[in-house]
Amino acid sequence: NVMYTLTACFLSSVFHVTYSFVSTGLVLNQLSVVSHAVVNIMKRLFVVLLLYMFARRTATLYNTIGLLVCILGLIIYAFDQQRKSVVTDRGVCSTVR
Repeated sequence: NVMYTLTACFLSSVFHVTYSFVSTGLVLNQLSVVSHAVVNIMKRLFVVLLLYMFARRTATLYNTIGLLVCILGLIIYAFDQQRKSVVTDRGVCSTVR
């Protein structure tokens, strides 16, 4: 049992370091910091939704409200980015990165 725990901790550490390296070293070269944060929120939302779907956990009212607020924020951000992109395409202003 101790060996299993040590192996799980080691693998968790390796995967976390790899994720952090890829996230900060590679992804941030392609995205702005704000876009990276939005992608990270989407990832967390996806993980939570998978947890509720496959781990047989139930969401409380507060959990559901929190998820809905998160989704609403992502939708507002997406519409704002699309609006800025349309304005940029018309040559009115540029999107700030």
